Amino acid sequence: MPELILPVLAVETSGENCSACLYYDDKKHLEITLRQKNVHSEKLLQLIENLMGMLDTNLNNIGTLAVSSGPGSFTGLRIGMSAVKGLAFGASKPITPVPTFEALALQISSVLKPETPFIISNKVNIEETYFAGFMSGKNNYYITDDIRVIGNEELAHKIQPGIIVFGNSVPQTKSEFFHNELSVPTSYWIAKWAYRFGKDLVTLDYDFLEPAYFKNFIVR
Repeated sequence: MPELILPVLAVETSGENCSACLYYDDKKHLEITLRQKNVHSEKLLQLIENLMGMLDTNLNNIGTLAVSSGPGSFTGLRIGMSAVKGLAFGASKPITPVPTFEALALQISSVLKPETPFIISNKVNIEETYFAGFMSGKNNYYITDDIRVIGNEELAHKIQPGIIVFGNSVPQTKSEFFHNELSVPTSYWIAKWAYRFGKDLVTLDYDFLEPAYFKNFIVR
């Protein structure tokens, strides 16, 4: 099995963020994030090129690539995964797929008190939601309700009074503790999750690496 070697070049394209980060450690890293819809295919490789130029490095000096693997936008995930596969193949570098909600949970837990329950819920469509429940830890998180696709009615029952909800999908009648500005992680947290938890996921088998959609989509 290939090893996870620093620095990590991480990419996040599961939502509105088009984000890339070169992560050496917590004290040395550079992230560029463009938050805009429908620009990932045009801007991602340019962001990565700018990142490399600012740090005067290139792909040959990268240890591992990491990519947000879902759930999220069908198109966004495919763009990010395809770009990372192409870069990794050309430079003979391994890839670490990073579960998007878990990277976001790590990011959220960094600002919450330990043992704070929270939910991440992002829209699949007008009737369904990507859902997962978590508990913050000390510089960590715990999964309390496995990620899956649920209907909006079930989501309404999941959100109890006082619970914190992050994401872009929530019943409007229960929005008091709703934080829709934080629905996807940035690439820094993709890189940080990969380094802390992704050592067993590192792979050179690019052909078998696909986004985790959690739902079958019909492309018309």
